[in-house]
Amino acid sequence: MLRVKVFLFGFAAVLGAAIWWLWSAAVSEPPMAAADIQKAAIDVPELRSEPAARGASGAPARAAAPTRAAVLPPAAGVPWSDLTHRVRTAIADGSPQNALVAANLIERCAAADRRVDELFALRDAQVAKPAFFTAMLSAFGLDDSGLIEQAQREQRNCQGLDAQTRALQPALLQRAFDAGVEGAAVSYGSWLEDNHRLGENAALLASLRARVRSDADAGDIGSVLSLAWNGDSERHALEPQAQQAYRLALKRIQAAELDDAANSWIAKPVKLMLEFVDNDLPPLTLSPAQMQAAEQQAQRIFDTYKRRPPARKGGVG
Repeated sequence: MLRVKVFLFGFAAVLGAAIWWLWSAAVSEPPMAAADIQKAAIDVPELRSEPAARGASGAPARAAAPTRAAVLPPAAGVPWSDLTHRVRTAIADGSPQNALVAANLIERCAAADRRVDELFALRDAQVAKPAFFTAMLSAFGLDDSGLIEQAQREQRNCQGLDAQTRALQPALLQRAFDAGVEGAAVSYGSWLEDNHRLGENAALLASLRARVRSDADAGDIGSVLSLAWNGDSERHALEPQAQQAYRLALKRIQAAELDDAANSWIAKPVKLMLEFVDNDLPPLTLSPAQMQAAEQQAQRIFDTYKRRPPARKGGVG
């Protein structure tokens, strides 16, 4: 039974992460240099390489297993085949803002490598999936094989990123963080946590925590999301009242965006995913006074978010 729960949780995490990226990317396009719009050939000598024949882990690309094609509509302005070009363009631009764009796209490619392996393992586990999963896949017009095919397609589109390019990720994150780019703190903290380096520098950890909260209070959706879902983690260390505030703020932001996208292809699957995650989060025990304070803080965050220009409402990368 424990193995079944682990597989189902992993499946939820994989599917939820993919859907969240699609929704946040559809809300707004991250900043890019003018050269990216021109689609000119970018030659960055230190990044010049041939497309890799293997994934980031060094393992040969897995042969396509899905039995039917299922092409998801791309997020606005983000072609599936453009990931390598966008990373190189963002690095060549040289700005801290595009350093964060490049770092987040590199992370997206690393996640694609992991997602393919996880999806195959989950499919092969032969466990019964709850109604949520079948409803979610149906909303996208997919089955297990179609979801794997989509993940494989993104993995192939990342093969132009060689190990040298991918290794630039921590330096890019640090540069964006040091320059005060909004959203850099949550991405940098996540990278440090994933690579078991979060506890190496207590001063940096304290700064990361403060910056993520500051960005979230300013309405940065990625920071709000991280604090709402992972507020009790080591990299955030939120007290329950604050975590509840970010959960409430996230729900209000999501409800408003879903209303705006009511006729969009993404609305139904995102709504299903949000309902699942909302029900899955463990409840927080708060006094009436703490709940009232959390409600007030959530409203302030939501009001700040609504005042942001459209180009600054979505995720980065």
